[in-house]
Amino acid sequence: MVSKTEQIEYEEITVKIPRAIMNFLKDHEDMLEEKTEEYLERCIVGSVSADIESQDCFVLSPIKMVKRYGLKAAFKKFDVEIPDC
Repeated sequence: MVSKTEQIEYEEITVKIPRAIMNFLKDHEDMLEEKTEEYLERCIVGSVSADIESQDCFVLSPIKMVKRYGLKAAFKKFDVEIPDC
């Protein structure tokens, strides 16, 4: 939860959502107990959080780290193996 002293900066963007989805969400705002825009904002933040937690996204694989930092030569010199490098 964000404390009263913490400020969250926002950026406004345009997102294209199929009209049928928007109509569906707007017709169910009472069930959602929030406005469609708030629902979509929460869903996006939740999706990013889930991606980070899964460690499938935003984290370099060992192979990508070796390539990014040029570690292959050092590993080879010291006879250290990284599979698939």
